[in-house]
Amino acid sequence: MGKRGPDAQALAPRLADIKCTPLDGQRVLLQRALPAYTDLGRRTFPGFDRLPPDAQGALVSLVYNRGGSMKDSAGTDNRREMRAIRDLVPRMDLAGIAAELRSMKRLWEGKSLNGLLRRREAEAALVESCIAPPAPVARAAPKKRAAPKKRAAKKKPRKAKR
Repeated sequence: MGKRGPDAQALAPRLADIKCTPLDGQRVLLQRALPAYTDLGRRTFPGFDRLPPDAQGALVSLVYNRGGSMKDSAGTDNRREMRAIRDLVPRMDLAGIAAELRSMKRLWEGKSLNGLLRRREAEAALVESCIAPPAPVARAAPKKRAAPKKRAAKKKPRKAKR
């Protein structure tokens, strides 16, 4: 983690002989990467810990892929939605967060980056899965009709004993 571009390219040949099994990769992901990016999510989005776990997961995915910067690249507004999400998290506005994740897709549309478009859509859907469905409207229960009274059976007169 941490090397990019020419620095990463220069380092790669020295690391080519390292073998990594899927189990090794999973261990690094769970023990190093996810905790590090969860911490980045906390620093990037104040109020992060109050969000439902799936919404937190969507934001960890976001910072894993985009980083936590709020500063636009020169001459762009490519971090606009990141700033909006930062402002929505403390209010726990899950619908707003999902909408901003979808709005972010504008950065990659028409650029043959369909994986990024699907990823942002999946993050938005994950956040929306945390939104509780509206409570059903309470309606007055229908009044129970009183059951018809049973008529007492007519008793036959007793015959006198002789």
